[in-house]
Amino acid sequence: MVEVIGVSHKQDVWTLLWLRPLLVLFLLLAGGCSLQPSLMPLQATWSDDPAMLARLEEETAVGRPAAVTSLLKNSRQQWLGGNQDNGLVILHRALRISPDDPLVYYYMAMMQSALGEYHEASQLARRSLTLTDAPLLREQVHLFLNQLNRSMAPDVQGK
Repeated sequence: MVEVIGVSHKQDVWTLLWLRPLLVLFLLLAGGCSLQPSLMPLQATWSDDPAMLARLEEETAVGRPAAVTSLLKNSRQQWLGGNQDNGLVILHRALRISPDDPLVYYYMAMMQSALGEYHEASQLARRSLTLTDAPLLREQVHLFLNQLNRSMAPDVQGK
């Protein structure tokens, strides 16, 4: 048998078989990664920016009743304050006033996802896309849906 630095080829292969999984495990843990996907409710870092949300409200404001504008701002404050349930109640009022407002559907989608209701969030976000031509809102909804799909992936794989 051929000796390589005092270790036979067979022993070297055996050592590599043991070390490879340990190395992978170490790299995952050291990198802050988890072996199990997170099933936490979706918390989009880009969507909780008050300036971005205000900009979305401005971009989509044409034709929006003042009451709906006020309700959107109130729901946003509730949502950013961590009270998604109250935010949803407020958005349901806005939806009764303006049933075709894409931003209302988008805000509802974000709140539903924060509550872990991913399927409902996806449907609401898709409805928002069908109602808007605003480029910034379309971009944000697409980002949201992509993140939502990644968040739902572990759920689908587990079933």
